[in-house]
Amino acid sequence: MVAVTYAINADFGRSGTGYTASKACAALHETGMLKAVLCRSHAPTTVPDALVHDVFPGGRGVSRAISAISYYGGGFFPSQYVNDRLFDRGASKHVGGCDVFAAWNVPLRSHATAKAAGAVTIKEAGSSHPLTRKAIVDAELRRRGVRLTHDGRMAALEMREIALVDHVVVPSTFVKESYIAQGVSADKVHVVPCGVDVVHYEATPLPDGPFTVLFWGQVQHRKGVLDLLDAWDKAALQDARLVFIGRVFPDARAALASLRGRADIEVHGFVPDPRVFVKQAHLLAFPSLEDGFALVVTEAMACGRPALITGSVGAKDVLRDGKEGFVVGAGDVDAIAASLRGAYDNRQALQRMGRAARRRVEPYTWNEYGDAIISLYKRVAR
Repeated sequence: MVAVTYAINADFGRSGTGYTASKACAALHETGMLKAVLCRSHAPTTVPDALVHDVFPGGRGVSRAISAISYYGGGFFPSQYVNDRLFDRGASKHVGGCDVFAAWNVPLRSHATAKAAGAVTIKEAGSSHPLTRKAIVDAELRRRGVRLTHDGRMAALEMREIALVDHVVVPSTFVKESYIAQGVSADKVHVVPCGVDVVHYEATPLPDGPFTVLFWGQVQHRKGVLDLLDAWDKAALQDARLVFIGRVFPDARAALASLRGRADIEVHGFVPDPRVFVKQAHLLAFPSLEDGFALVVTEAMACGRPALITGSVGAKDVLRDGKEGFVVGAGDVDAIAASLRGAYDNRQALQRMGRAARRRVEPYTWNEYGDAIISLYKRVAR
């Protein structure tokens, strides 16, 4: 039996990559393959607590304090670099005795330790190749004249990690293509799409009332927030509203602050249950400049909502332009505005897209995701 140690510097079982990791580890545990989970902190899951180790020095509170320095300080403190290095130090002490070591968050020392002990090493990557991400950030800087942070040290570490590990698991063809374009062998990169909980995200009909567009996710430049705001004004829709839910990052605060008092734009910040807002929306708009997958897209689709995304969002593997929503070029404000106008003008087509969106995501279950992870790990461990 293949023994797997799985590491992630996140809150295992809670949200984001921590949630995705819990689904992978639950499947591994069910087959008897899971040796240990190394994480920052964890919520109760189907994985026994005895297998889950919180390794972050000082606990989750210290990690969150480090992140807060960056968040409240304008985003310029390298919190990700500091957090990941501290986590790597702790995790590297617990990687012995496994056949496969799979990890998020660039734990270079842990990969090296596991590899030296004879384990197959796997990088779990949620975003495009670091050089691709840098190019996107640089292009946004030139286009908008905004200050976006890009930690060169993290990119350099990730480049070393990519060269060191045996395999890279990515969530979409967009991410795989970015790796291949940067010279990584196609045989080294494996696509395993994320799942969606089609029971939790129940399909409902599109609502009556004002045309409502929802942005759901991290409210920041990289997610295309400025492009969406410009497109919203360009579309000039009547009796319509644009709603933002999600943590507002420093690089988007000024833009949103300037819109206070506008009746057609709402900003709610983080909300515990986004389904309430999804049910009130006619369309999800997520025109990200770069996103490895974007779970919010498939979760909205499971709710019966079509989505507007860019070709730089990995969920385009699931969402087809004109069938379950709209796919436009990243940064193309005119195309975003035209899609908003098209959705606004044709509610019947939008209803059909919503029903098609639900059907489209139904096969993308977390069970399928877990089975794919198990199959891949077994294959590469031989």
